[in-house]
Amino acid sequence: SASSAAMLNPAISAGDAPDEDGLLALGDASGDVHLVPGSLRICSFGAHADGVTQVQLLRGGSWLATAGLDTTPTFKLWRLSRDTDFELRATCVCIAKIFGSAAEVTEVTSLCVSECLTTAAVGLRTGGVLLAQMAAQDLTRERALTFRACAEPPSACVESTGLGMAAAAATSSNNSGGLAGPVTGLYFSILAQVLGGPAAARAEAGTDATAGGVG
Repeated sequence: SASSAAMLNPAISAGDAPDEDGLLALGDASGDVHLVPGSLRICSFGAHADGVTQVQLLRGGSWLATAGLDTTPTFKLWRLSRDTDFELRATCVCIAKIFGSAAEVTEVTSLCVSECLTTAAVGLRTGGVLLAQMAAQDLTRERALTFRACAEPPSACVESTGLGMAAAAATSSNNSGGLAGPVTGLYFSILAQVLGGPAAARAEAGTDATAGGVG
């Protein structure tokens, strides 16, 4: 059926919610995200018009980042809250196109947003990585979010399969809520062709977390 087909290969993220046993986020090919708390009172909402490719829960389940298709690949950041009936609600606070032109568009295969909400990265089917860093203190205040290439794929690369970020310890001055400080490094994994067959290849790239520090 169409509904079962939409749930094939879902985007999945799990996190710890403050007053639940945990929180699970699933994105499907129809464009919906399904939030599943420990109470199993599922909250579903339309996140992207043409499918969700990546989801990531942040800050103990109080924030959600998604990548999906809205005519063109799009990044969105959502604030998660509860209403008076303790039902989960999602409010979109940041939207950005991932690619600057139609000629650059390719499939987004991985997503990572820093816990301090200052840096977002997406991995591509081509193996490349795009990075967006905030001029404001966090993503929610950024009005001109732009993703730029920070890592070019090796010649034998098939696709980017995962992303992670290293962060400095939180301080009272960096306004990160005690969870993590500024981003100090970006780590990514790729799938490459070796001797005619697929093999997992790992790479890591250190990045300067200051504005404009990543080419």
